[in-house]
Amino acid sequence: MTQNKSDLIKEINVALKSLNWGSVEIYVQNNVVTQITVKNIKKTSVSTEEDENSIENNKKHKIQVLTNKKQKYINVFNRLD
Repeated sequence: MTQNKSDLIKEINVALKSLNWGSVEIYVQNNVVTQITVKNIKKTSVSTEEDENSIENNKKHKIQVLTNKKQKYINVFNRLD
């Protein structure tokens, strides 16, 4: 795609104005801008740590689900006999 320099500057300007937080990457190959990549970053303050009770409850739930699935397969195989 052939562009003049002012069109390229406009595209870069649009990319920069679209950001609240992030980066604009400009890729160049053989003295030609081939790609403009905009990376938006969403800031958050949510903790990923869980308390011990929550972890234990999750483990118990997963074990129960696996036990139910195992029993379901056993019942299906018993009917096949």
